[in-house]
Amino acid sequence: MNKTLLALLAALSVASVAQAQTQTEAQTAATTDTAPHAYVGIGIANAENRIVDAWKPDAKIFAGYQFDRNLGVEAGYTRFGRVGFHLPGDYGGIDGSTRGNAAYVAGTYALPLNDRVAAYGKLGVEYSQRRYNSTVGALGEHDTGLYAGAGLQVKLTGKLDLTGEYERYGKKKTLGAKADVFTLGLKYGF
Repeated sequence: MNKTLLALLAALSVASVAQAQTQTEAQTAATTDTAPHAYVGIGIANAENRIVDAWKPDAKIFAGYQFDRNLGVEAGYTRFGRVGFHLPGDYGGIDGSTRGNAAYVAGTYALPLNDRVAAYGKLGVEYSQRRYNSTVGALGEHDTGLYAGAGLQVKLTGKLDLTGEYERYGKKKTLGAKADVFTLGLKYGF
């Protein structure tokens, strides 16, 4: 009887400690999500190149500030790397390359779906540049326009999130990377 009572008391003690630890972790996560904080992130942005009709991944960096669980502000820079091409034709054809980049500032709104997943949207302004160089000349375009994005973020740890999003950088582009970009990234909150 004493062994059974002792085992029951030990099991209750372990369960109460585990429950207290789980509650402490949940309170810490809730405080981190709702408390104002800054974050930084890196990503891989993938856009289709209009000249060569191919997808080209490149780097994106971003940083922001979350005012509360829902509202924030973010700024970022995306590089659309160099893509070389050869267009066959008379006298050897045309050799060239395209490259580009974009920067944005946007307000953000997050909608938590559960304790680990949130949907979010971004709306702001962007400035983008595209450059085309070839054996017959060079062209360039740039614009300032509307920036918009929508995506999902999944909490991996207390401060690290995985993000996947669709972004639109301004108007339709005639050179280089298209305005529609798909990004996969990691975001670290402070």
